[in-house]
Formats: sequence, C-alpha cells, structure tokens
Amino acid sequence: MMIRRLIVPSILGGLVAVAAASAPAAGTHHAQTGGQLYFVGDFETCDFSQWPRKSGPPGDFVVVRTRHAQGHCSAALSVNSGAHGTWNSRSDAVAMAPPTADYGTDGHTVWQHFSIRFPRNFKSVSGDWNWITEWHNTDGPELPNLCWTVVNRNGVERIAMRILGGPSSSPRRIWVKGPVLKRNHWYDFLVRTTWSSDANDGFVQWWLDGKQLYSKHAATLYRRQDGSISAVYFMQDYYREHASWTATVGFDGTRLGATRGSVRYPHR
Repeated sequence: MMIRRLIVPSILGGLVAVAAASAPAAGTHHAQTGGQLYFVGDFETCDFSQWPRKSGPPGDFVVVRTRHAQGHCSAALSVNSGAHGTWNSRSDAVAMAPPTADYGTDGHTVWQHFSIRFPRNFKSVSGDWNWITEWHNTDGPELPNLCWTVVNRNGVERIAMRILGGPSSSPRRIWVKGPVLKRNHWYDFLVRTTWSSDANDGFVQWWLDGKQLYSKHAATLYRRQDGSISAVYFMQDYYREHASWTATVGFDGTRLGATRGSVRYPHR
C-alpha cells in the first residue's frame, strides 16, 4: 500500500460533480425508516444519478439489472488499462462519492449499510492494496481513517477493515480480519461509526453478513499539530496497485444514516 499523501489532492479533484441536483436530500424517508437518512446510493434509479461525484473512465461504471442484493439494479465498477493513473501512476482506480456533508465530522455518529460482490473471475493484487470502501479525510495528507479492502497474503484472500486515528504524526492503526473471500456472493456490510480523534470517544462496530466482527472504542479522526480535527467523506471504489488484468467489483444498497433503522433495506 502506497502512502496516500501523494494522491489526496487528485482524489478530491477527480471526484467530478456531474449530477448534484439529483442527489437525495438528507432526511428523506425519515418516517419510513425510523431516523434521519443522510444518503441513498442504492442504484434504484438504475443509473448513477445518486452519486454526483465520480472518478475514472465513464465506461468503467455499469448498471447491472440481473444481479443485485436488494431492489432491481446494482452497479459494477471495473479497473483496466483505462483506469491506470486515475490518481497516480502506480495504481488503477475508479470511485464514486455522495455530495459533501457534515456527518463525517467530529462528534457525529453514522450508520452505514451496503453490499459488495466479487464475481467469479475477480483477481486481487497481492498485499492490501485492494480498497473497496473508504472514509477519506477531506483535506490533509493522511491515510483514510476507516476503510475496507481485500488482503491477499500468499494467495489467501480475506475481507479486512482498517482504522486509523489519533495524533496525525503518530496515529494508531487497527486491522480487523474478516473471512476468506467468497466470490459470486453479496457481502452485507453494516457499520456504526462515531467520529472522534479521542480513542475514548470514537467508536466502530462492524457486522458482515449479520456476524459482528468488531465493536470497540478507537480514534477515528486525526488530531493535527495545530489542534484542528480532521473530517472525512465517504466513497466506494476499487483502488488497487496497478495490474495488467481487468477486475470488477459490484456495489448495491448503499445507505448512510443516523440510526440503524434508517439504513435498513426497504422490503420489496
């Protein structure tokens, strides 16, 4: 995994706003879901209009109508030769992000619910540079505070979560190991995060396919030397070390909200 300080400006610049007017407003479906819903990116529009910021070749974003975790449509994001150099010369990347918002700031709690699928022909790169979902700092050179990846060690692939936070000069790094990767399976991610640079106030819970894999206090933002506290924004992507082969990752159902009930998938 390379030092992300080299690519932060290009990530923010590359997530181009293309449909801001179509983004759902915070609080939609409030009564239906039992809490404030910050963002819905579930592809039920059967296009990418819910995601106003995208980075990567347009042809690498595809709506899928035949495979989905919920509803009627999902998305497939692919990296190939066209995605080489999206953010830097050592990587391939394609990404999408919601509108900017304040729920990634100090003191806020965000529930996240999303589904991810790796097709039968998915091939990861060796190591941990296979990022699939990230809470990235909005400014500054630091690495993302909370993210998920596929870790490939000697050909054994696992879903994993990484947490970073605390003093920006010496943050604490926490790795949480998940299960061995299954292909052609919709993984159901449910996450609760409280944002804080203080390890006593920050908090992360992670369930995968209904099984709780982590529930502990941890610093989830950076405290910088000037006393300021970082903030984060959410994005889903496939960001890998450069490789010669095409790889695709499926996404569906993404919801961010203030409560567990607000991010529950609707019954259809």
